[in-house]
Amino acid sequence: MTVGRVLRTGLDVDGRSAAIEDRVIDPRTLPSGRQLTELWADGNAGTGPGGMFPGPGGVRYWLLTLPADDAEAPPQLHATPTLDLGVLIAGRLRLILEDGSSTELAPGDALVQTGTAHAWHNPGPADAVLAVVVLGAA
Repeated sequence: MTVGRVLRTGLDVDGRSAAIEDRVIDPRTLPSGRQLTELWADGNAGTGPGGMFPGPGGVRYWLLTLPADDAEAPPQLHATPTLDLGVLIAGRLRLILEDGSSTELAPGDALVQTGTAHAWHNPGPADAVLAVVVLGAA
């Protein structure tokens, strides 16, 4: 499924602002069944499969689409060496933390995830779509 396109600005050969990239973007399906659409990356090699997460000083800009979860399978906690700045743009999403607490997010809710152990649960019925800027941390 095509998500849309990314328009990136920069400077032309005369130093004027210009559209320097305009491309169609497609998501990739992760082993979890979730879809990750990389909107932009600074090219800094990172951690995880294929350098998916940015290394220190690196940046990624993603759309993460999470289908409704199987209620029988408990969400798995994970942590990454990143600072994640996100806004839920569609659906509902529950952030579960290591102390057992959880918070449900609705469209328009923002979050700052500071590299702590967490899990995502989409109680459904619709897909949840999270726009997130991922900053590599030491």
